[in-house]
Amino acid sequence: MSDRKVTMSDIARLSDASPTTVSLVLRDKPGISTETRDRVLAAAQSLGYRHRAIRANPERTDMRNVAMLLRARSRNQLQQPPGVNAFYSWVLTGLEAQARVARLNLIYAHLPVDERNAILDIPHHLLDQPLTGAIIVGPFSDESVDQLLAKNPVPAVLVDAPSIPRKYDVIASDNETGAWLAVRHLIENGHRDIGLIAPDSQSDPNFGQRAAGYRQAILDADLMACHGRIVGDDVGSAVATLLTTHPKVSAIFCVNDSFAMAAIAAANALGRGVPHDLSVVGFDDTDHAERTRPPLTTMAVDKVGMGRLAIQMLDFRISWPESSVMCTTLTPRLVERESVSRKKGL
Repeated sequence: MSDRKVTMSDIARLSDASPTTVSLVLRDKPGISTETRDRVLAAAQSLGYRHRAIRANPERTDMRNVAMLLRARSRNQLQQPPGVNAFYSWVLTGLEAQARVARLNLIYAHLPVDERNAILDIPHHLLDQPLTGAIIVGPFSDESVDQLLAKNPVPAVLVDAPSIPRKYDVIASDNETGAWLAVRHLIENGHRDIGLIAPDSQSDPNFGQRAAGYRQAILDADLMACHGRIVGDDVGSAVATLLTTHPKVSAIFCVNDSFAMAAIAAANALGRGVPHDLSVVGFDDTDHAERTRPPLTTMAVDKVGMGRLAIQMLDFRISWPESSVMCTTLTPRLVERESVSRKKGL
């Protein structure tokens, strides 16, 4: 061997095990088969790996540290700090409650992203320390998670990530079904000209899934789709363009509540009162949805449940690292308020 430091990736390649499994074996964690453990330790020994103890305080052997990383959108790097979606405050409530039960110590950091959802800054001060696992909140790709965990490949669970085949465990919202149900609600209230308000799906893959649910509902009803595309954060222009280009639109589906509330304000400015002249449905059921005027009809996501399930899933993954990758999807439910009215003339 050369003088190059032996890494867990080296051991993983030689032992034909994942980097996460290697990390758990070298930290003497449970849940690894005897055959796999022996193979990893033999590979480490043959490579000359020198194990370094990571417990600095033997009196705290019951404490397990977990990195908890929250996606934060950076709208203006020079003038504004990154902002965390209000949706995640309720996810955090569930995470904290279940972490206490599981005796997991959550260590927080933000993951600032740009308009394309690319990570702008990795919190190495957190991720390079000894960790039992990681909870990553936001619609990140496997490649982004690989980048985050490159130096410390611990078990990880993704929360509010798209429910697509992938290599990490996921707690997701059934975005496509939820959007289909939202549009179906508008159709059942007699609306036939229904618009979509959404940004480019590259900014958030969840929005892409919700847009797909909208299109499927429109297709199933043999209607015509029309899209008001948000550029940057300018919801008002998207609504104005949609209503000018498609003046018969009597209802719109917005891919989250923030866009829906901005759409209501934009419609009012154009003389289209909600819900009498225009019905509006959002998605997420965030805190402000009930307090907007009129109160917003929306698709409620079990945000606290997402957090609780993420901790339970991580605890399982820590104990059984070789189990099949899991994806748990939560179906949103319709919350009817006052922003939808039955189409006139029916």
